Amino acid sequence: MSNNATTLTHLLLSERPSLIRRLQHMLGSEPAAEDLTQSLWFRVQKVDDDPPIVHPRAFLYRLAANLAIDHLRKRQSEARIFTGDAPDPEIACDQPSPEKMLLDSDALDRLKTAFSQLSPRCRQVLQLRRIEGMSVADIAAKLGISRQMVWRYMNEAMDHISDQMTNID
Repeated sequence: MSNNATTLTHLLLSERPSLIRRLQHMLGSEPAAEDLTQSLWFRVQKVDDDPPIVHPRAFLYRLAANLAIDHLRKRQSEARIFTGDAPDPEIACDQPSPEKMLLDSDALDRLKTAFSQLSPRCRQVLQLRRIEGMSVADIAAKLGISRQMVWRYMNEAMDHISDQMTNID
C-alpha cells in the first residue's frame, strides 16, 4: 500500500463518523451514506504516491463528495429510465388506429377512382389549379380557353369528386 493510501486509510477511520454524516446530508439516506463510505475505503486503497497528496483531509472529503455526486447522477438516470420516460397510458397514441388507416386507405382509393373518371380536360384543369397552384388566368392562357371555361371545368371536377367521395356503396 502506498504512503498516500496509508495516510488516507488512517484518516478515513478517524473521520468515518463525520464522513457518514456529510454523505447522509448529501444523499438523504444513511444506508446510502454507509455504502459510499465503504466504496470510499476501496477507492482510497488504490491511490498512488505520485503525486503526493498535500492536504489529505481535503482530498478525502473531495473524494467522498465526488462519489456522492456520481451516486446521485446514477440514481437520477435510473429514475428517468424506469419511470420518467415511460409513456403515460392516459395520453393518446400518435399512430392512427387500424380502423382509421383502413378508412383513409378506402378514401384515397375512392379519390383516385374519381380523379381517373374525370374527362382529360377537367383532370388537367384540376391538376393545374389544385396541385400545381396556378391561377385561373394562367390556366386559361396555357390551355387557350376562357377563364369562365376554367371555372366550369373546376366546378365539374369538384362536383364529380365530391359526389364520389360521399357515395359509399
